[in-house]
Amino acid sequence: MDTKTPQEIVAQKIQLLASFKEDIRCWLDEQYQPSNNIQLRSQIKRNVQRVRSIIMETSCFKLMPTMPPSATGGLVIRDYDPFNSILGGSHWEVNFIPAIIDMIDEAITVLESPKYLAKLLINSQK
Repeated sequence: MDTKTPQEIVAQKIQLLASFKEDIRCWLDEQYQPSNNIQLRSQIKRNVQRVRSIIMETSCFKLMPTMPPSATGGLVIRDYDPFNSILGGSHWEVNFIPAIIDMIDEAITVLESPKYLAKLLINSQK
């Protein structure tokens, strides 16, 4: 069994977050070849729960308010999980990717902090 050091674990998490951020930025900006649409979508879908988990672990997760356009009216959702509709199809077509990118940046900052690494080291020694 290959046991990873806390430093390797942190590096893997940062790499996953950075790669995911790049993928969703490409999706948002539509900077992909039409033939790669399905592949990019699949890659995002495969990683979304792991990314969400890391963001929650670093206490950088935020629920978002969302509301319909004023002309339409309707129910306001105060605590919506933005990861539920990362690729579109969200309530009232609100795009949550910029907010998710902010959460990723915050999570990477936490992961890079000496305090987080110290916490991992303590947990690995138990």
